Amino acid sequence: MNSITMGVIGNYFGHLSSAENVQESELPSGLFVIDQNASSLTTDSIMNYPSLGENIDIEPEFVIEYDIIYDGEQVSQVRGRRITIGNDTTIRQLQDAQKISARKSWGKASKGLHSQWWSLESIDNLSHISLISYIENNGECHLATQPLDIENIKLFGQPLEDWLVTAINQQGGDGMFDQILPQLQANGYPKTLTLFTGAPNYTAWGKKHFLQPDDIMHIIGYQTTEYNHKEVMELFESNNIKEVPNILYLKQKIKEPSLIA
Repeated sequence: MNSITMGVIGNYFGHLSSAENVQESELPSGLFVIDQNASSLTTDSIMNYPSLGENIDIEPEFVIEYDIIYDGEQVSQVRGRRITIGNDTTIRQLQDAQKISARKSWGKASKGLHSQWWSLESIDNLSHISLISYIENNGECHLATQPLDIENIKLFGQPLEDWLVTAINQQGGDGMFDQILPQLQANGYPKTLTLFTGAPNYTAWGKKHFLQPDDIMHIIGYQTTEYNHKEVMELFESNNIKEVPNILYLKQKIKEPSLIA
């Protein structure tokens, strides 16, 4: 599969300033590359806990798959095809890590991804989707992130596609950023982009608690034309969330790689 996986930096109002202590703007701050050919992505029930770093955060996000169209050596267009949910698990503290990409990907099975996708054509209005997440620690579940409100995502749909083209072609390598276009060129101009679009803000509990080995992460994506936030939370808390129409449910345990059989 000739593909590349990336994430958007600061695409949800309040998240970047809270989680990374970075000043925000009206637009996303930039992009980071997670990997080529999707080796970091896993739909299995187990994710890898990083061997280095501290303060590991869950980051539930909508994930969009795009076709990449080139004009010579630059990207001319990206076309969204389908959408699902994923977990852009992040190391908040990593010694000597200057680039955000170093804290965003630590190898195989470091990013969660749901195996089922919704066609973008099947969703009448992208403002009618949301997600929430829970962390289960020692048998107790805690709401980790606030319900995602599409109105608080800085760019989505066509505006995000337009911004992506510019960011891929023009992003520089200063500060925490990497140049993006050279990475596409070095990997044979991948035709598919899997994009983590940005995580919502943490709850009061989520701000104070980080992932520990053997924690179980629950991420729920849903269409608000079918369910409201309260109904989704009730379905989850009553253990009736599995295989519900128009709901994506991702459940994964994070374990230290040396302990995975």
